[in-house]
Amino acid sequence: MSSDANQEIYLAKFSKELRRLNVQDASGIAGDVRGHIGEAIADGRSLVETLSALGPPSALARAYAIELVVADAAKTRWSLSSLIRLAMLLLGASIVSLTLVPLLLVLAFTFLLTGAVSFAFAVVELLIVDLPFIQNEHFSPLEALGASIPIFAAGCLFAWLLWRYLRYIAASLRRACAPLRRPSIQT
Repeated sequence: MSSDANQEIYLAKFSKELRRLNVQDASGIAGDVRGHIGEAIADGRSLVETLSALGPPSALARAYAIELVVADAAKTRWSLSSLIRLAMLLLGASIVSLTLVPLLLVLAFTFLLTGAVSFAFAVVELLIVDLPFIQNEHFSPLEALGASIPIFAAGCLFAWLLWRYLRYIAASLRRACAPLRRPSIQT
């Protein structure tokens, strides 16, 4: 697929997302983004690098929608409708996070703790003494030891997924809030 086709696909997804978010002048904003992409390419950046820096089309559209709501509110007083619209945009972006982060946190903690404790008890029972409070009728200590390693590895996987997702959210928030930051005044 040519780079022009990739750019057009990205801009089409971006425009569709702007329209879905009811952003006025979606075609004008898409034209501005097209111009920014053209400037970046003229400055020597590759299209892949430029689109990667912009982020996913849906995240960029949300950032524009939030920026427009905040900019409109800055021009005038905050109205109830602009507050509700901003809250809905932020809520829509965070619904996944509200379910995914606690789920990954619980899974990571549970699997890590279960794997570590079962490994420790299996090693103690295997090497030192038969622990009377361990009721392990179905597994030998070697089987329990072997089962604890993949359980702990699954906990590590869930912890890694949580870490990667939180980094993605932090990067998305930085990109979304970048237009709202005021440049510092150099003295």
